[in-house]
Amino acid sequence: VPVLSFNVEGFSSEETATRLDKAGFALRAGLHCAPLAHDWAQTMQTGAVRCVPSVFTRPEEVDALAKQLTLLKNSR
Repeated sequence: VPVLSFNVEGFSSEETATRLDKAGFALRAGLHCAPLAHDWAQTMQTGAVRCVPSVFTRPEEVDALAKQLTLLKNSR
């Protein structure tokens, strides 16, 4: 299962996940019980947003998430 972790510059992981939730995406924010991974990625202080696409994720859903991330990034 692919796991994508990311942050949007200027937003906390919690704020990013909350804004994307309001746009209809189910994402999680925080440390995800993975302190060693966050230590390696240098996100121990901020956490990260986690997205787990699956075989049921349609290409247009990926495009919609990318569009929302672009809008979020450009809103700062």
